[in-house]
Amino acid sequence: MMNSSQHWAFLCPADKTGRKGFPKEAMLCAFIMMKSEGFSPITDLADYLENNRMIAPYCSFDVMKPLPSYWTYDRFLKKLEHSAVMSSGSPPMLKRNCK
Repeated sequence: MMNSSQHWAFLCPADKTGRKGFPKEAMLCAFIMMKSEGFSPITDLADYLENNRMIAPYCSFDVMKPLPSYWTYDRFLKKLEHSAVMSSGSPPMLKRNCK
């Protein structure tokens, strides 16, 4: 049986070094929530979760620890876009929308 990190490994390959980071499923859930709430820039997502900590557990974030920053979301999207392009050759579904 696969654990959750193996299940989501196809989204973004794990880095060999560095900090452990945030769960991939939590990051993906945050972007799904962002789109369903109608946010466009990533900064709105980061602010929304930081100011509404009761929502963060629905995305599987631990509210007792710091939440991802704008730069963490941005890096995740870049890796996700790269992974999607490399695996399918088609444009990624999620587009970064920075201000």
